[in-house]
Amino acid sequence: MHLYYLWRGTHHDHSLLEDAPGHLFLDHEYEDCVTLTYLALLFGWGIECGAPLSGKAAYIDHDGHAILFVVDGVQLADAKRLFRS
Repeated sequence: MHLYYLWRGTHHDHSLLEDAPGHLFLDHEYEDCVTLTYLALLFGWGIECGAPLSGKAAYIDHDGHAILFVVDGVQLADAKRLFRS
């Protein structure tokens, strides 16, 4: 958790996870979202991600299994490409 709080502190957020259990990433914060997702996979944390306006969502459990929710085949192909990279 120390690494998580260090990451969170780089964004000037010093609140406890219990008090602020989520993050809202803007388009220009893509790399930050990828970094947090990587940390979650590395340490076995469960996460839920969503982009309501685009109709995309993902759930990754503590074992690293993922469920992707997309609207169409184009979005699915994009998601597969991202996960492969």
